[in-house]
Amino acid sequence: MTTQNEQVIDDVKWGVKYCYCAQHLRVHSTGWCSVSWTEKLPLFAGTLEEAFEEFKRIKRIAQSGEV
Repeated sequence: MTTQNEQVIDDVKWGVKYCYCAQHLRVHSTGWCSVSWTEKLPLFAGTLEEAFEEFKRIKRIAQSGEV
């Protein structure tokens, strides 16, 4: 089992500020929760607003089958 401290370190290793969390079903800052990194998608955005936009683009592509 991953401890919360280990999880924060895993999130910081990504080198990004934001992620989409499959457990919380939303975008939030990395290191904020103890959900495993395997259930998160790193987002390469500088602001929270940009992170939301990046996730919307990813979601549109995934739903369209253009991958």
